[in-house]
Amino acid sequence: MAIHIFAMESALLRALKSAAKLGEEKAGMHIATASVFVNDTFLRLLLMARGVAASVTKGEELLKLLSALKQFDTLSDINAIGSRRAIAEKIISITGYPFGQL
Repeated sequence: MAIHIFAMESALLRALKSAAKLGEEKAGMHIATASVFVNDTFLRLLLMARGVAASVTKGEELLKLLSALKQFDTLSDINAIGSRRAIAEKIISITGYPFGQL
């Protein structure tokens, strides 16, 4: 789980660095990629947390843990499918590494 959190932080920090250096419009690819990655990874982490909770507790304690995890289980406001398509179209349209040099 820790490596997933580190990877999410790294993606976010790289997108922020890109936006600060290039501006939000030019850093759109970085921002979209980081958003999709963080969204997907967060959902994976929730699934892992449920599995861990089920492995270490049962009964009423398990229900309490699952209830606590439920507060994080909300739909994100990003259009992940649309973002993935936009990312794919951008990568297909260019001939090189899509993120350039930072």
